[in-house]
Amino acid sequence: MSEQNIEDATSQPGGQSQKNSLAASIAEKIPDPYVLITAIIGIAAVSTHFIPAGEYKRKMVEGREVIVPGSFHYIQEPPVSFMGMLKSVQLGLIDAASIVFFVLIIGGAFGLITATGSITAALSGIVTRLEESNREYLILICVPLFFGVIAGVAGLYESVIPFVPLAVLLALSLDYDAIVGCSMVLLGLAAGFASAPLNPFTVGIAQGIAGLPIYSGLWYRAIFWVLSMTVTIGYIYRYASKVKESPSESYVSDLDYSNLELEDDPSEIDFKRIHKAVLGVFALAIVMLIVGVTQYGWYINEIATLFLVTGILVGVIYGMSGDEIVSNFIDGAQDLLYAALIIGFARGIIVVLRDGAVLDTVIWALVQPLKDMSPVVSASLMVPLMSVVNFFIPSGSGQAAVVTPILVPIGEIVGIPAQVIVLAFQYGDGFSNMFIPTLGPTMAMISIANIPYGRWLQFTWKLLVVQILIGMSAVGIGVAIGLGPF
Repeated sequence: MSEQNIEDATSQPGGQSQKNSLAASIAEKIPDPYVLITAIIGIAAVSTHFIPAGEYKRKMVEGREVIVPGSFHYIQEPPVSFMGMLKSVQLGLIDAASIVFFVLIIGGAFGLITATGSITAALSGIVTRLEESNREYLILICVPLFFGVIAGVAGLYESVIPFVPLAVLLALSLDYDAIVGCSMVLLGLAAGFASAPLNPFTVGIAQGIAGLPIYSGLWYRAIFWVLSMTVTIGYIYRYASKVKESPSESYVSDLDYSNLELEDDPSEIDFKRIHKAVLGVFALAIVMLIVGVTQYGWYINEIATLFLVTGILVGVIYGMSGDEIVSNFIDGAQDLLYAALIIGFARGIIVVLRDGAVLDTVIWALVQPLKDMSPVVSASLMVPLMSVVNFFIPSGSGQAAVVTPILVPIGEIVGIPAQVIVLAFQYGDGFSNMFIPTLGPTMAMISIANIPYGRWLQFTWKLLVVQILIGMSAVGIGVAIGLGPF
């Protein structure tokens, strides 16, 4: 943001400068998730010296180990030692190895697809044609929908940052504002990611941890994905229409965007046959994933293999040499190394609590206030709770590794299906992605669009409230109908 924009942003009435300063201050004080998780591991280890060890009895039901309600009892177990605390990260990585490598392989495959420029070319072609056809209003529908699809199906997030400048330029050229441009990407992405039918990084991982069949409950998530995307697109469309009719209605009407330019305009990229071929292979892989999961019981190993083969095939079709395929695959995997390793770090918390035999004690303590509520109320309240957790651990995969092993047993005791627990985590985690200051890609998108953080909050908070209510409703209905398979 330019100095002039900062001056304009901080000169707003109504304490706007104080709101921005407070948001910036809070963001600066929140440590990196790795630091936070490491601190939690330390706190967990210390807690084993004070929290009495205890455990629930467990039994096997249809091949799955479940807690026996009402069986909690205290036991004698030594607390976790200093060396045990240090080993917890390594043990956590080993414990979560299949998921860690799954994420890295997915990253490598998408690294190959991204390197072909096919996704950029496809989006550029879509928006350019709509603009030339004089049906610019369709952009407000199609662009958020596009990002909602790729987030809901493939779990993409960070990799779409380069599209924000294009969307902002497009919005400004159509007499909208920068908020419209940024929201077409970021809000579409957040809604699609949160209500995703197939997101491998949230739904896939959480269901795997919960022991659910991979991507089970797809039909239910698809219904609320449509609802969430409809609300998001309507929210953007309503604001954009107000701005177009009366520019003074813009939250950033006083800011100067005349110098906002791109070195390269992605709209000039041609959508070539090779791009169509690459996206065709990717689309076929998605179809195979759905068929494999629903018809043949595919799990993480099979899905990882599918994406590995897809990535290599894309590289071959695009004409990459063997060395180029390896290089792009490694680059893609490296992009997701942060997200992959944090899963193992987060599992270290569970390792400490489990080795100190206090995990069941913590579960028992959490259940006490919930058991007097109805399952619908208990499950619904988990959605905003996960939004709070997301502020401190802004990683869908990392958060899944931390909260799912705790929430699923609570659900077993209270009477909330595991499928609904995953929904509560998914909605609570994803919807808050649209504004939390600890999520780097979100802050990057807002910064690229030159939108003061306080004004972004002013624009998005009502939508967040509506989406959280949608999530709570979806979870409540899921409990009422016994959404399964369990």
